Amino acid sequence: RRSSRASGARRVSSVACFNPNNTIFTQSSPRFKQMFMYMAGMDDEAKFDREVASGLLLTLALSVTLLGGLVLGVLAVVVRRVPLVQHVDNWVAAWGFDHRSGPSTSGLHAITDLGSIQIVVVLAILLALLDFVRTRNRWTFLFLAVVLVGMELAQHGVKDLVGRLRPTLDPAAALLGPSFPSGHSATAAAFYAAAALVVGRWLSRRSARHVVIGAAVGIAVAVAASRVLLDLHWLSDVVGGLA
Repeated sequence: RRSSRASGARRVSSVACFNPNNTIFTQSSPRFKQMFMYMAGMDDEAKFDREVASGLLLTLALSVTLLGGLVLGVLAVVVRRVPLVQHVDNWVAAWGFDHRSGPSTSGLHAITDLGSIQIVVVLAILLALLDFVRTRNRWTFLFLAVVLVGMELAQHGVKDLVGRLRPTLDPAAALLGPSFPSGHSATAAAFYAAAALVVGRWLSRRSARHVVIGAAVGIAVAVAASRVLLDLHWLSDVVGGLA
Protein backbone atom coordinates (compact mmCIF):
# COMPACT_ATOMS: atom_id res chain seq x y z
CA ARG A 1 0.00 0.00 0.00
CA ARG A 2 2.84 2.37 0.83
CA SER A 3 4.47 1.76 -2.56
CA SER A 4 1.19 2.51 -4.33
CA ARG A 5 0.90 5.74 -2.39
CA ALA A 6 4.46 6.70 -3.37
CA SER A 7 3.59 5.97 -6.98
CA GLY A 8 0.59 8.22 -6.63
CA ALA A 9 2.82 10.99 -5.30
CA ARG A 10 5.04 10.76 -8.33
CA ARG A 11 2.08 10.96 -10.68
CA VAL A 12 0.73 13.97 -8.85
CA SER A 13 4.11 15.70 -8.90
CA SER A 14 4.33 15.61 -12.66
CA VAL A 15 1.53 18.16 -13.06
CA ALA A 16 3.12 20.86 -10.94
CA CYS A 17 5.01 23.93 -12.08
CA PHE A 18 8.80 24.10 -11.84
CA ASN A 19 9.13 26.44 -8.87
CA PRO A 20 7.90 24.60 -5.76
CA ASN A 21 6.90 27.97 -4.32
CA ASN A 22 4.60 28.62 -7.28
CA THR A 23 2.65 25.45 -8.07
CA ILE A 24 -0.98 24.67 -8.78
CA PHE A 25 -1.31 23.96 -5.05
CA THR A 26 -0.31 27.50 -4.04
CA GLN A 27 -2.67 28.90 -6.66
CA SER A 28 -5.69 27.08 -5.22
CA SER A 29 -7.32 26.62 -1.83
CA PRO A 30 -5.41 24.81 0.97
CA ARG A 31 -8.04 22.07 0.88
CA PHE A 32 -7.06 21.22 -2.70
CA LYS A 33 -3.47 20.55 -1.69
CA GLN A 34 -4.53 18.61 1.39
CA MET A 35 -6.71 16.38 -0.76
CA PHE A 36 -3.79 15.49 -3.04
CA MET A 37 -1.52 14.87 -0.06
CA TYR A 38 -4.12 12.49 1.38
CA MET A 39 -4.42 10.66 -1.96
CA ALA A 40 -0.63 10.30 -2.06
CA GLY A 41 -0.53 9.03 1.52
CA MET A 42 1.68 11.89 2.73
CA ASP A 43 1.29 14.20 5.73
CA ASP A 44 4.61 16.08 5.48
CA GLU A 45 3.95 19.20 3.41
CA ALA A 46 7.65 20.03 2.87
CA LYS A 47 8.33 16.52 1.63
CA PHE A 48 5.31 16.70 -0.66
CA ASP A 49 6.62 19.94 -2.20
CA ARG A 50 9.99 18.31 -2.85
CA GLU A 51 8.25 15.37 -4.55
CA VAL A 52 6.33 17.80 -6.74
CA ALA A 53 9.49 19.54 -7.94
CA SER A 54 11.39 16.26 -8.35
CA GLY A 55 8.65 14.76 -10.48
CA LEU A 56 8.80 17.68 -12.88
CA LEU A 57 12.59 17.50 -13.11
CA LEU A 58 12.49 13.83 -14.09
CA THR A 59 9.68 14.47 -16.57
CA LEU A 60 11.68 17.29 -18.14
CA ALA A 61 14.78 15.11 -18.37
CA LEU A 62 12.96 12.35 -20.22
CA SER A 63 11.13 14.80 -22.49
CA VAL A 64 14.30 16.68 -23.42
CA THR A 65 16.13 13.41 -24.14
CA LEU A 66 13.39 12.18 -26.49
CA LEU A 67 12.98 15.55 -28.22
CA GLY A 68 16.73 15.96 -28.59
CA GLY A 69 17.01 12.57 -30.29
CA LEU A 70 14.27 13.51 -32.75
CA VAL A 71 15.88 16.86 -33.62
CA LEU A 72 19.27 15.20 -34.07
CA GLY A 73 17.75 12.74 -36.53
CA VAL A 74 16.27 15.55 -38.63
CA LEU A 75 19.53 17.53 -38.62
CA ALA A 76 21.49 14.42 -39.60
CA VAL A 77 19.38 14.11 -42.76
CA VAL A 78 19.84 17.82 -43.55
CA VAL A 79 23.63 17.60 -43.15
CA ARG A 80 23.84 14.67 -45.55
CA ARG A 81 21.35 15.89 -48.16
CA VAL A 82 21.80 19.69 -48.41
CA PRO A 83 25.09 20.76 -50.15
CA LEU A 84 24.76 24.36 -48.94
CA VAL A 85 25.37 23.19 -45.36
CA GLN A 86 28.81 21.84 -46.26
CA HIS A 87 29.70 25.02 -48.19
CA VAL A 88 28.93 27.13 -45.13
CA ASP A 89 30.85 24.70 -42.90
CA ASN A 90 33.92 24.93 -45.17
CA TRP A 91 33.89 28.74 -45.13
CA VAL A 92 33.59 28.96 -41.33
CA ALA A 93 36.33 26.34 -40.80
CA ALA A 94 38.72 28.20 -43.13
CA TRP A 95 38.00 31.53 -41.40
CA GLY A 96 38.72 30.04 -37.98
CA PHE A 97 41.96 28.45 -39.16
CA ASP A 98 43.21 31.66 -40.82
CA HIS A 99 42.57 33.76 -37.68
CA ARG A 100 43.94 31.43 -35.03
CA SER A 101 46.84 32.40 -32.74
CA GLY A 102 48.71 30.84 -29.84
CA PRO A 103 46.97 32.74 -27.01
CA SER A 104 43.52 32.40 -28.58
CA THR A 105 44.01 28.66 -29.08
CA SER A 106 44.97 28.23 -25.41
CA GLY A 107 41.91 30.16 -24.30
CA LEU A 108 39.65 28.16 -26.59
CA HIS A 109 41.00 24.90 -25.18
CA ALA A 110 40.15 26.11 -21.66
CA ILE A 111 36.61 26.93 -22.78
CA THR A 112 36.12 23.66 -24.64
CA ASP A 113 37.06 21.70 -21.51
CA LEU A 114 33.83 22.93 -19.93
CA GLY A 115 32.05 20.51 -22.29
CA SER A 116 34.30 17.54 -21.53
CA ILE A 117 32.25 14.63 -20.20
CA GLN A 118 34.86 13.94 -17.51
CA ILE A 119 34.65 17.47 -16.13
CA VAL A 120 30.88 17.62 -16.49
CA VAL A 121 30.43 14.38 -14.52
CA VAL A 122 32.47 15.84 -11.65
CA LEU A 123 30.43 19.05 -11.75
CA ALA A 124 27.19 17.05 -11.82
CA ILE A 125 28.18 15.08 -8.72
CA LEU A 126 29.15 18.26 -6.87
CA LEU A 127 25.88 19.94 -7.88
CA ALA A 128 23.80 16.96 -6.77
CA LEU A 129 25.59 16.86 -3.41
CA LEU A 130 25.10 20.58 -2.89
CA ASP A 131 21.43 20.32 -3.80
CA PHE A 132 21.00 17.45 -1.35
CA VAL A 133 22.61 19.49 1.43
CA ARG A 134 20.35 22.46 0.67
CA THR A 135 17.05 20.69 -0.02
CA ARG A 136 17.48 17.04 1.08
CA ASN A 137 16.29 16.10 -2.40
CA ARG A 138 17.82 12.78 -3.43
CA TRP A 139 16.17 12.82 -6.87
CA THR A 140 18.63 15.34 -8.29
CA PHE A 141 21.21 12.55 -8.70
CA LEU A 142 18.77 10.57 -10.85
CA PHE A 143 17.69 13.65 -12.81
CA LEU A 144 21.26 14.57 -13.78
CA ALA A 145 22.11 10.94 -14.53
CA VAL A 146 19.12 10.60 -16.89
CA VAL A 147 20.09 13.83 -18.67
CA LEU A 148 23.74 12.88 -19.16
CA VAL A 149 23.27 9.21 -19.98
CA GLY A 150 20.42 9.96 -22.37
CA MET A 151 22.47 12.64 -24.10
CA GLU A 152 25.50 10.36 -24.43
CA LEU A 153 23.47 7.51 -25.89
CA ALA A 154 21.69 9.79 -28.37
CA GLN A 155 24.74 11.61 -29.66
CA HIS A 156 26.93 8.49 -29.95
CA GLY A 157 24.14 6.66 -31.76
CA VAL A 158 23.78 9.48 -34.29
CA LYS A 159 27.57 9.72 -34.70
CA ASP A 160 27.74 6.06 -35.68
CA LEU A 161 24.79 6.34 -38.06
CA VAL A 162 25.96 9.50 -39.85
CA GLY A 163 29.70 8.71 -39.86
CA ARG A 164 30.64 12.24 -40.91
CA LEU A 165 34.33 13.11 -41.26
CA ARG A 166 35.79 15.95 -39.23
CA PRO A 167 37.55 19.05 -40.65
CA THR A 168 41.01 18.26 -42.04
CA LEU A 169 42.72 21.57 -41.22
CA ASP A 170 43.86 20.22 -37.84
CA PRO A 171 45.32 16.68 -38.14
CA ALA A 172 44.41 15.98 -34.50
CA ALA A 173 40.72 16.12 -35.39
CA ALA A 174 40.95 12.94 -37.46
CA LEU A 175 41.76 10.94 -34.31
CA LEU A 176 38.59 11.96 -32.48
CA GLY A 177 36.05 9.82 -34.32
CA PRO A 178 32.90 10.82 -36.23
CA SER A 179 32.03 14.50 -36.38
CA PHE A 180 28.24 14.93 -36.24
CA PRO A 181 26.96 15.92 -33.73
CA SER A 182 29.52 17.63 -31.52
CA GLY A 183 29.75 15.68 -28.27
CA HIS A 184 31.19 18.60 -26.29
CA SER A 185 28.38 20.88 -27.47
CA ALA A 186 25.71 18.29 -26.66
CA THR A 187 27.21 17.66 -23.22
CA ALA A 188 27.42 21.38 -22.44
CA ALA A 189 23.88 22.10 -23.63
CA ALA A 190 22.37 19.20 -21.68
CA PHE A 191 24.26 19.62 -18.42
CA TYR A 192 24.24 23.39 -18.03
CA ALA A 193 20.54 23.56 -18.89
CA ALA A 194 19.87 20.88 -16.26
CA ALA A 195 22.10 22.72 -13.78
CA ALA A 196 20.14 25.93 -14.38
CA LEU A 197 16.92 24.09 -13.53
CA VAL A 198 18.39 22.75 -10.30
CA VAL A 199 19.97 26.03 -9.20
CA GLY A 200 16.82 27.91 -10.18
CA ARG A 201 14.94 26.00 -7.48
CA TRP A 202 17.14 27.66 -4.86
CA LEU A 203 16.29 31.18 -6.01
CA SER A 204 13.14 33.08 -5.15
CA ARG A 205 13.73 36.11 -7.38
CA ARG A 206 12.86 35.72 -11.07
CA SER A 207 15.69 38.05 -12.11
CA ALA A 208 18.21 35.78 -10.39
CA ARG A 209 16.84 32.77 -12.22
CA HIS A 210 17.14 34.64 -15.51
CA VAL A 211 20.81 35.32 -14.76
CA VAL A 212 21.41 31.61 -14.13
CA ILE A 213 19.65 30.66 -17.36
CA GLY A 214 21.67 33.24 -19.29
CA ALA A 215 24.91 31.91 -17.84
CA ALA A 216 23.97 28.34 -18.82
CA VAL A 217 23.18 29.38 -22.39
CA GLY A 218 26.38 31.43 -22.59
CA ILE A 219 28.58 28.54 -21.48
CA ALA A 220 26.97 26.09 -23.90
CA VAL A 221 27.33 28.49 -26.85
CA ALA A 222 30.93 29.31 -25.88
CA VAL A 223 31.84 25.61 -25.81
CA ALA A 224 30.18 25.11 -29.20
CA ALA A 225 32.04 28.08 -30.71
CA SER A 226 35.35 26.82 -29.35
CA ARG A 227 34.90 23.47 -31.09
CA VAL A 228 34.47 25.24 -34.45
CA LEU A 229 37.28 27.76 -33.95
CA LEU A 230 39.66 24.96 -32.94
CA ASP A 231 38.75 23.21 -36.23
CA LEU A 232 37.63 20.10 -34.36
CA HIS A 233 34.05 20.30 -35.67
CA TRP A 234 32.03 21.79 -38.48
CA LEU A 235 29.57 24.56 -37.66
CA SER A 236 26.61 22.26 -38.37
CA ASP A 237 28.07 19.71 -35.94
CA VAL A 238 27.82 22.12 -33.02
CA VAL A 239 24.37 23.28 -34.09
CA GLY A 240 23.31 19.64 -33.93
CA GLY A 241 24.97 19.25 -30.53
CA LEU A 242 23.25 22.30 -29.08
CA ALA A 243 19.90 21.13 -30.41
